[in-house]
Amino acid sequence: MKEQNQFFLKVFKQSGIAERYLSKLKLVDRILAYSCNRNLDRFLEEGDEVPGLKGWRSLETPGHAQSHISLFYKNEGLLIGGDLLLPKVSSNPLLEPPMEGKDRPRPQLQYNESLKRLLSIPIKTVLPGHGETVKNSHGLIRYRLKRQKERAFSILSYLKEKPMTSFEICARLFPSEYIKQLMLTMSETIGQLDYLEEIGEIKKEAINNVDYYSLSHS
Repeated sequence: MKEQNQFFLKVFKQSGIAERYLSKLKLVDRILAYSCNRNLDRFLEEGDEVPGLKGWRSLETPGHAQSHISLFYKNEGLLIGGDLLLPKVSSNPLLEPPMEGKDRPRPQLQYNESLKRLLSIPIKTVLPGHGETVKNSHGLIRYRLKRQKERAFSILSYLKEKPMTSFEICARLFPSEYIKQLMLTMSETIGQLDYLEEIGEIKKEAINNVDYYSLSHS
């Protein structure tokens, strides 16, 4: 937890978040209330059959979380999708610390790839972590990818005005929610910026240890 808080403190400072909001980091500790002390007895990896569930295979589908997996039963085209594909809302790609010696994960990019992967799988039904069963999964996936791109490109209109920090962009994207849901809204914002940077639409420059984003073609 100490390393996790140090990671978020660094990210928040690089994002230009004002000092008065850094106390929100304490909220991260609350997840400990849902933790438990259990030992691993085996690893479940990509393509493995799930112990006790004959015919069910594990799919590594990171993005919403680094450890996110989905379970697929090919005989019936049935996917237990967790929070990968929800019927009413898009899943939030969550910022997480990197594994030791690794770069920071880009959860939005991972999430997009996990969704695209499902398009090549003959899925008939998705059992999501929240909400109703999803029948038209491929249609919903295409819609989610389209809406994500639209949200990302809306940021470009902000950057036509001036270079901005991710915190400033977050306040524009989520004007009524960015403070009370700081972790979630910053995860979403940084994810969209990672996407725009990956496709060459924006560039990043560090000024006094704070990252500023601007249009690549301005």
